[in-house]
Parts: sequence; C-alpha cells; structure tokens
Amino acid sequence: MCTLKPPFDANSLQQLAKKIAKGIYAPIPSTYSKDMKNLVNTLLITDTKKRPRVHEILAMPLIKNRIKEFLTTTMANIEFNHTVIHKKDLYQIHNDEKANKKISAKEKKILKSNSRSNNEI
Repeated sequence: MCTLKPPFDANSLQQLAKKIAKGIYAPIPSTYSKDMKNLVNTLLITDTKKRPRVHEILAMPLIKNRIKEFLTTTMANIEFNHTVIHKKDLYQIHNDEKANKKISAKEKKILKSNSRSNNEI
C-alpha cells in the first residue's frame, strides 16, 4: 500500500492465504504518520464487522484533509455525491434487499395459497 509493497507476502499461495486470513503483515515503517499507520491497520482488520465502511474512512481527518488538497469543494461534492458517502450503511442496504426478497417469497407463497383456495371453491 503506502510502502509500495503488497501488505501480504509469502512463498506459496497456501502461506499467503494463511497470512491474509490471520491478518499477518509487516508493520508500517516509522517514517509514516501515526494516522497513516492507524488507517492501514484499520483497513487490514480481518473481521469485516470491525472494518470501517467507506463513509467512515472518508470521514477520517487524514482522508478528509487529503481530499481537500486535491479537489475543490465543488469537485468533491460531485465526486462523492452518492449513497455510500452519505452514511447509508451498505450492510443495511444489503439486509434490506434480502428482506425484500424474503417478503417477495412470502408474498408468492400467499398468492399460491390464495389461488389454490380459489380453485377449490
């Protein structure tokens, strides 16, 4: 990443998979700021529930300040004007979609049940 090297390195695919799964990687060199080290460490957390969401990453001072350096306010608004950035939780969106599919499946069952009942009359 920031060190221009892959975070995980191994001699075999199996060793590489183990390192990734366990979150074993070389420490970030001391030449990088504490904020940068924290960002990288946070991004490489193996538990996806503990890993920050996109909007949380973009809200971090380190990232916000870098965005301000490279984009005007207008350009930043254009670039980041979508649901992910506006604090909509992707996991919640995904769960809502799954719930909608379940509702649809339940509705289909009810409709089938109703049509059977109507056919029997």
